[in-house]
Amino acid sequence: TGALLVYKYEIDSLLRPAAINVEQVLQRQSLDALRQLVSEQFPQHEITGWTLFQQPQRADVVYLIAHGSSEWQHIYVDAYQGKILTEPALATTHFTDWLLELHYHLLLDHSALLLAGIASAALCLLGLSGLYIYRQFWKNLLRLRWRAARMTMYVDTHSSIGMALAPVMIIVGFTGA
Repeated sequence: TGALLVYKYEIDSLLRPAAINVEQVLQRQSLDALRQLVSEQFPQHEITGWTLFQQPQRADVVYLIAHGSSEWQHIYVDAYQGKILTEPALATTHFTDWLLELHYHLLLDHSALLLAGIASAALCLLGLSGLYIYRQFWKNLLRLRWRAARMTMYVDTHSSIGMALAPVMIIVGFTGA
């Protein structure tokens, strides 16, 4: 999911270009004017965040919460023409938004963060313990004893792959945590 989300903007641009892409006209309107526009259009919502992008062809993303609710919603705003491009949508309404929710929370809300933290810590421990247990193995990392018994060759192959992947497991575990 993370590899796909690197291209979130490109995927969204293909799936729903009218909401994502804007035409740059001279300069952006002021944030105060845009905030006033959103507040007037959605008086039953509170603005909780505003994402600005460095690329001028991207619409701003405004995050809203309806009064009396805890559900985050978002809209897209054309900051050059001062137009609201979409209606409020939940975090899982569109494909890439659903994918982002899957990536961060496994669609399980906060309990997924605990699960991901435990799995990340386990990956780090697995990588570190492998490096410690096989610390003498580095001398013969690429050695495969071809003439030895088949089981010995399998153990050498397993150990070589494990030692080569231990730093990767540590990095993935650390960034996941």
